[in-house]
Parts: sequence; structure tokens; C-alpha cells
Amino acid sequence: MFFLNLNVALKSDGIMFRSTSGSDMEGSDLSDFVAKKDDDTILTIEVKKKTVLPIGNESSVEFFQKNSKAKCTMSQAFCYMIENSLLYGIISSYDHNWFLQRGGNNHNQILVSETLSFNNNNPTMLKAYAYIVLRAKQGHYLPNPNIVSVPNTTSEPRYFTRLVKRNQNQQ
Repeated sequence: MFFLNLNVALKSDGIMFRSTSGSDMEGSDLSDFVAKKDDDTILTIEVKKKTVLPIGNESSVEFFQKNSKAKCTMSQAFCYMIENSLLYGIISSYDHNWFLQRGGNNHNQILVSETLSFNNNNPTMLKAYAYIVLRAKQGHYLPNPNIVSVPNTTSEPRYFTRLVKRNQNQQ
């Protein structure tokens, strides 16, 4: 219902929210939902159950550093942003939302907002989503020089896995 309201609010800007599951985009390195402007994906939204992202009274930074499932979700959302050359993304448990932006000199850092609850009044969820989507519409593309596309020239499907390089001091 929430995305339906967003689709109505942003229709005049040519922006539509779509689920990637059960569609022609399934398996195309996209998160659960995407915001599209015409045929371009401008924003990814990774949705998890609130039991997966049970934030307490801690800050967003503490939550994503300490909670292993939250770390995994952040990594997943960040990978989707990189793979799709996007500047912005969202993580949502419906009740709580975090807005993401790639930052740093090489855009290899993730900036995360404080938690925005669904019942927040200033700004409302609708206004917050509309704001980040309109920002993404103005400038969403962020190329990543470390990703090289290799076209599939065979008739066989290709399967990809991700290799995450860890620092020596990480466990």
C-alpha cells in the first residue's frame, strides 16, 4: 500500500516503484524493490522482516556494526548499489527505514541515515521516500571502475557468486 501511495505521488515525475520478484527483472542483481524512471533503475530498496532488523535504542551506526544480520543486509544493499551503479539506496523493515548513499573518494563507503520510523511525523515516511527518490532522479548514476561487464556469448546461462575480501583483522 505504501508503494502504491508513492507511485501516485511521484507519477507526474515519471517514477514508478516495482517489485523485482516474479518479474522479468528477477535474478538481475536487483534488490526487493526498485524505483524506476522510464527504463532506468534509479534506486534500490532492500526489505527485511522486522525480526531480522530488530533495532533498539542504539544509533544506526552501532546497530549496523554490532548486529550480524544487519551487517549482512547492509552489505547486500551496498552490493546492489555498486552492481547497478547507483548512488542511493534504502533498507526497510517497514517499521524502520534507513537511507543510504555511497560516499568517500572512490564511493566505496556507505553513508547511512539515522533510523526513520514508519510513524514518524517530521518528516513523514512518504516525504522522506519522495525526497530521496527525487534526489536519485536528479543524479543516480555512479559508475564503478572496479566492475567490468563481460557479455555472455554462449547459449548457456551463467551463474555468479560474490567474493568478499576481508581485512586480515576481521574474523
